[in-house]
Amino acid sequence: MKRIAISIGVLVLLAVQAVAFNQGDVDRFLAGEKNLQGAGFSNLNMVQYGSSKQMDTYNFKDSNWAGARLISRWFINCDARNANFDGANFDGAKFEQGNISSASFKGAGIPNFTLSGVKARQCSFEGVDTTATSLYNIQGAHFGSSDLTGSSFKHSNLTKAVFANCTLIGVQWTG
Repeated sequence: MKRIAISIGVLVLLAVQAVAFNQGDVDRFLAGEKNLQGAGFSNLNMVQYGSSKQMDTYNFKDSNWAGARLISRWFINCDARNANFDGANFDGAKFEQGNISSASFKGAGIPNFTLSGVKARQCSFEGVDTTATSLYNIQGAHFGSSDLTGSSFKHSNLTKAVFANCTLIGVQWTG
């Protein structure tokens, strides 16, 4: 009976472990490959890699960045449609002139986050963690049919930002 209980305990432990990034995908990224569609970067700490903080014209469509640390990274003209950024840390990160439509940022930490001229249709920013010192710069971003439930845009620069057909339940705009 003890053997069965221990086996079940090990199976439960394995089931709840965080999914790790795919080292092969990281190696391709570090080698300069820009077509990383479907890549697995979950729980990756980009801070530990000496690679450039600027990522220009990368294809990250359908990639998984859940729980990744993307502090001060710049995504410029990147295609990150349908990417999973749930729980990622974006402190000081920027998305400029790209496409993040259908991406999910649920529970992501996005203080000092910039979205500029980005297509963000049908995204989920539900419950993003912005902290009291957050300064968004989302100039010209287009949120079409996005779920922004529980998000905070305190201290935000919303110049020319468009919120069309969005779910805005519990959104904080001032403070």
